Amino acid sequence: GGLMQHTKEVMTIAEMNADLLLMNEYDKTNLVAACALHDLFKVNEYNFEDGMISSNDEFYKQQISHTLAMYSKVIEQNWKVAQLIGLHHGKVEWDALKEAKETDELLIHYADMLSSRGGLTTVKSLDYYDN
Repeated sequence: GGLMQHTKEVMTIAEMNADLLLMNEYDKTNLVAACALHDLFKVNEYNFEDGMISSNDEFYKQQISHTLAMYSKVIEQNWKVAQLIGLHHGKVEWDALKEAKETDELLIHYADMLSSRGGLTTVKSLDYYDN
């Protein structure tokens, strides 16, 4: 599907907003890294056989969600990136590990929502990385 396009969109939207907010380079780098990884394990939630997509029940026996799976892989390398991944859904009732409140937490959440809600923007229209 459009996972790679979505990921690039989330990265672009978050980075553009971080620049507008004059976020320091260290925090912006962590934010963009979290955006790049936030849905990576989503492919493990599905089986792809004979052109059909179905839920991967084995994944759910081992992991709670793609978010928690990625969080647990990243936490030892960079706790801040892991935290941002864990909060990208924004609210606990939407499967975030806790409520997103800080600027970087909200940036990844809103970038993900903007990209995933009906294609409100496209990577081509952003052209941020082409400059």
